[in-house]
Amino acid sequence: MSTTHTYKVVGDLALSVDITKPPNFSQDDPLVLHFHGGYLMIGEKSSFPPYWLINACRHRNWAYATASYRLLPEASGLDMLSDSRDVTQWIYDNITTNIIIAGSSAGGYLAFATAALPESPPIRSLLTVCGGFDFSRPKWIQPQGRPEDIAETIDALNAAIYNGHPVDSHPIPIDHAAAAQDKRIQLIKPFLAAAKFPEALLHIPDIGLKIISQGLDTIPVSHRALFPLAFGVTDKFPPTVLIHGDQDVMVEFEESTSAAEKLKEVGVKFILERAEGCGHGFDVQGPIDLDAVGSDEPMFYVNLRRGIEFLEQMVA
Repeated sequence: MSTTHTYKVVGDLALSVDITKPPNFSQDDPLVLHFHGGYLMIGEKSSFPPYWLINACRHRNWAYATASYRLLPEASGLDMLSDSRDVTQWIYDNITTNIIIAGSSAGGYLAFATAALPESPPIRSLLTVCGGFDFSRPKWIQPQGRPEDIAETIDALNAAIYNGHPVDSHPIPIDHAAAAQDKRIQLIKPFLAAAKFPEALLHIPDIGLKIISQGLDTIPVSHRALFPLAFGVTDKFPPTVLIHGDQDVMVEFEESTSAAEKLKEVGVKFILERAEGCGHGFDVQGPIDLDAVGSDEPMFYVNLRRGIEFLEQMVA
């Protein structure tokens, strides 16, 4: 049974969560709450569905949920993180206390940051696929293009950051031709080239350049929850599955290895699954069913299955 619920209203924006539950689901049964990817700027609840995870939930009589959240750059990272925390709390209060939070790509970041919040409800386990966790890495804070080449786009970005109206969804274009005509999609490349991501996340002008010159201590305490790897991971962090393709050029594999090192340092139980030869989004390329017996399976099926086995242990 699938239902849609409003978990929060912000101004004229009603944020919602879609939940699919098996028959006779109880408040002690497991539920996977998944956050979609899309650079935190695009996408919606139904974007990039991880069929392998949805099918795994179905076979195990787990519930599956996917939530909307406010997007950058009109909303700030703190807005977005309050949404992810609030939907997790809503599920804890109304559906089940046995929660796995999960996310792919940017959704993996959001799940990780939510798990690190002291005010989040108890979380049994965390799953991330191709997640990025550290926006102080050079990819995010060092400009990669000439400002004069993207000045017009940067003006549009600044207007969105500081004067835009928040949205909680933006459909993914169906093909390259549609993407070329989509103004929001066309903001992403210069957005990254100009290293505006930290500024969009914090809504603090030139914060990326300040991090380069002054280090992470320049981040206000009020915003440090947005840098969970540096400030949020403690021995209270939930048991974690990190799955990442080692050929990922959009979100480097090293993002997950750095997270694994931090989890090991503080004594958190985790597994890191290296999907050899796989790039970004390798797990959402088709209707994968890990419980179906097949021949000539891709090697990464083994990584995904080990992730599910870990989660089964955590929610038992």
